Amino acid sequence: MRLFVGLGSTECGSLIQYPTDPAHWNYCHFHASNGIHWRPVFESSEEQPTEYELVLHRHNSCKPYQGVFENFPDLDEWSTKDVFRKHPSIPDYWEYRYRIDDLVVFSTGEKMNPIPVESRVSGIPGIKAALVIGNKQLRPGMLIELDDPDHSLSYDSGLPFELQGPFKEAVGIENDQNSRDAQIDEELILIAVPDRAFIRTPKGTVNRNKTLELYKAEINDLYRSTDPSNAKGLNDLSLDMTSQDSLASDLTRLVEKIMANDSELDEQTDIFAAGFDSGQAQILAAVVGKALVRQTGQPERNITVDAVYRNPTPRKLAKFLTASQNPPGHDLEETSEFQEVLQRSALIPMLNVILVVYAKWVTRYSKTIPDTPANLEPNVSTNSGHHVLVTGSTGFVGSHTLRSLLRRQVVSQITCLNRSGANESKVCLQRFPGDESKNHSVQLNFKVADLSEPFLGLSEKTYYDLQDNVTHILHCQWAVDFNRPLTHFESNIKGIVGLIQFAHASKHNSQVIFLSSIATVRNWKEDRDVPEETLRSPETTETGYGESKLIASLLLDQSVNSAGVRSTIFRLGQVAGPIEEWPEGQHMSWPRRDWFPTLLEASVQLDCLPETLGSGNQIDWIPVDTVAELLSDLICSPRVYERDNSTNIRYYNLVNPHQIQFSDIVPLLAQRLGSSEPLEVVSLRDWVHRLSQSIDKPGSRSNPGLRLLGFFQGLARSEKAVTLDTTMIEERFPRLGQVGAVSDRWISLWLEQWGMA
Repeated sequence: MRLFVGLGSTECGSLIQYPTDPAHWNYCHFHASNGIHWRPVFESSEEQPTEYELVLHRHNSCKPYQGVFENFPDLDEWSTKDVFRKHPSIPDYWEYRYRIDDLVVFSTGEKMNPIPVESRVSGIPGIKAALVIGNKQLRPGMLIELDDPDHSLSYDSGLPFELQGPFKEAVGIENDQNSRDAQIDEELILIAVPDRAFIRTPKGTVNRNKTLELYKAEINDLYRSTDPSNAKGLNDLSLDMTSQDSLASDLTRLVEKIMANDSELDEQTDIFAAGFDSGQAQILAAVVGKALVRQTGQPERNITVDAVYRNPTPRKLAKFLTASQNPPGHDLEETSEFQEVLQRSALIPMLNVILVVYAKWVTRYSKTIPDTPANLEPNVSTNSGHHVLVTGSTGFVGSHTLRSLLRRQVVSQITCLNRSGANESKVCLQRFPGDESKNHSVQLNFKVADLSEPFLGLSEKTYYDLQDNVTHILHCQWAVDFNRPLTHFESNIKGIVGLIQFAHASKHNSQVIFLSSIATVRNWKEDRDVPEETLRSPETTETGYGESKLIASLLLDQSVNSAGVRSTIFRLGQVAGPIEEWPEGQHMSWPRRDWFPTLLEASVQLDCLPETLGSGNQIDWIPVDTVAELLSDLICSPRVYERDNSTNIRYYNLVNPHQIQFSDIVPLLAQRLGSSEPLEVVSLRDWVHRLSQSIDKPGSRSNPGLRLLGFFQGLARSEKAVTLDTTMIEERFPRLGQVGAVSDRWISLWLEQWGMA
């Protein structure tokens, strides 16, 4: 007997499938006539997604097989809410995983698939069924239905004794597979009572939503009673602020108490390296903030989660809190850490990369630094075409640029260096089906790499082979975290050094194209627009992320001056979602964890929208597909790159030269996001205040905006927008002037891509 997995629904009918190999009977192989688009569920700019929702897109060629659009003629897309995982080695084989409705979304924005742990716990003899709880909370727990309902009457504090061991073992196995934010907390266990059994469907499966609604009051009470910030000794906490030493000691003990895992820390311990998670950071900020306000009587002494991230040791946080002359949220270590990391990067053995500001190291390393570059020839195309080395090809900008490069006739080979596995990385091409065949001559390779390691984490043979053939390096890979301090990004800085070394010794003097960020100039104070030139002061930066990008730019700048490495640096502004219509209706949408979609989600929960964005009120956003084409232009169009040996580095401010104000799109957003009537429009300061207050309101701590509260507070602190000069980039890249300003059509398209329309 041969087993075959079928899939269908009342709305769609049955989807067309090919027969699968008998050994893989549990996989589906869908026909192209279904018009399927695979949308990443856990989309991230740094991690390659492994699970995808099956979404149907209307397409004329698929019309006879797309019954859903006969039933719903006004729709162009149908989300099935069915999630699949791709087979690790067999193309187009998909394994069904779960319904997207099953996902648990925590207040930190972390998502969890509850099915594996629910299935494992439900398999324990004595347990009839289990559901993960914790939606819109900081951490997950579990609601359990016992086989013997009489147990529920006598064990009001948790599981019966004989089930505790098997339960702990089962949960431990699954916790090992989950992130820190998705660990089942054994304190958060609720036992169903006999007169309220789990609600089931006619098929006999548990109806998740109705069952959780049945126990809503008990679940809320459970979270309130186990909230660490309300625990004895935390809510009425006093901090000894007589000295920095005493405060650091109190903060160390407080962190240990919140972690509650017998950890022994000292004042210099990086609490996040020790296992502190984002939920615990929110608790620490709330507890310390309440204590400061209570002890000083000054509401402005409250602190944000951002301050915790940027001062990740008890000693640094104590120094921050005792420095009353600095406004809340200002990192006292910013400038010193900037110089410290820049100096440490100079200690990495580099070929002819000399930092002028640290000339004391020149003597020590002068014997290992050649006087001239090994090759001063420009990175012209080889006889077989351009060979482009791309880092971060699975990210938002990287994947779109890869798609663009695949269509360029002068590109003969692309090598992608990613942290994920080579086979897994190829999934990024599935977002753009058919693009690989647009240029049959392109050889596409994926390599597992670590740019901070010797030889970029590659074998020596692979490294030297690439040095002999690569003509261009497009560096898109960078950790994106606006909460962490500069020291968090040191591996990224080592990575840029590794690429400089690679380019310096490459046969074709490979051109390095680096995507810097507007975060390097967010604190620009001069009256003129930000120029397209080298800027060195860390005072213009915003957050550790911006500081790290500035250091990378300075390292490239010095490598050009001292070693002749050819470089182009783009100060990239806000990259928005795609706007082009693609033949297959495919897209990789603007990541929902970015600040703008997060702001919209937060606004829906707050039932209000800010009327301005403070220092970010000027909307000069540029669509990701435009960015991708422009980067490809630089690589593929000789006229774009000047052969000028006196100035071999180019800075371009990559923002939209056609600008509007955020207030111009507020009416549309308020209308589209409101359920029955438009959202209330309030001042930015009022909006930020409502967001910050939501952490103390039961049921409101889930607001995703809390994750970026520090960022939004930064916008509200200044009304002055930073304007970037685009004279040079418009001259070099004519397509930039043709893109136009952000329009209502673009906004509507992005809302549809996020499912907010």
